[in-house]
Amino acid sequence: MIHIDLPAKSVSLVLLLFAFSILPAIPQDQCGFGSEESANKLEASLHNAPSCKAAAKLFDECRWGSSADVSFGAIVAEKCKREYLNKLTPAQKKVHDERIELCNYQYEHQEGTLAISETTSCHIDVAVGFATDAVKAATPLPRASFDCAYAVTPLEKVICSDKTLGRADLILGRVYAMAVKSAKGADRAALIQNEKKWLRQIPSQFGLSAQPASAKVLACLRDQFESRFDLLDGCSVGDDLVECLSPAT
Repeated sequence: MIHIDLPAKSVSLVLLLFAFSILPAIPQDQCGFGSEESANKLEASLHNAPSCKAAAKLFDECRWGSSADVSFGAIVAEKCKREYLNKLTPAQKKVHDERIELCNYQYEHQEGTLAISETTSCHIDVAVGFATDAVKAATPLPRASFDCAYAVTPLEKVICSDKTLGRADLILGRVYAMAVKSAKGADRAALIQNEKKWLRQIPSQFGLSAQPASAKVLACLRDQFESRFDLLDGCSVGDDLVECLSPAT
């Protein structure tokens, strides 16, 4: 169900980082932080960037990690969209919008300006993907973090039966994979064991069986998955992963 393999977005981020690495280095005086003058300077640099990729690289290296990134990101997204938006088919546009919505969904339950910045960064990842290769980027989102054609357990089947729960599972799979990747040694082992334990508890906790789940059970499951990926997302940068995960043990 939830796999350790890197999700599609993580793979795409690796490819983007490689692509960015061959672009010219960003002069440090284009970044700045905190003042109106530095914000204006960064906005001007983003406007003047020669391409979507160049603007995205500048944003990635200079973003403030706050709500100010919304205005910076809007410049990048607009530059990128000029390269692809009018070329998309209706089907591609639908996938584009679904990927943007998935970005919003991942961070909408988190408080603080960092979550706003992360949402903006996710939007830019989508835009760069479509500007680079719209056909590849417009691959329809999977129904879950695993292949539903091979769903066997009651939990897998109920996830695949409901689109919104499947979206929650997609985000959970994405956040879990990134947390595993960033964790080291004992923390990584603790994280994997904690995730396995959490998954084992779900079927009995919600009385899942071969019968279709009720609307109430589906809603409760979505809440549980959202709480879980919020917890993992917060713990992935924590100093003590075991302690951070203790509410779920």
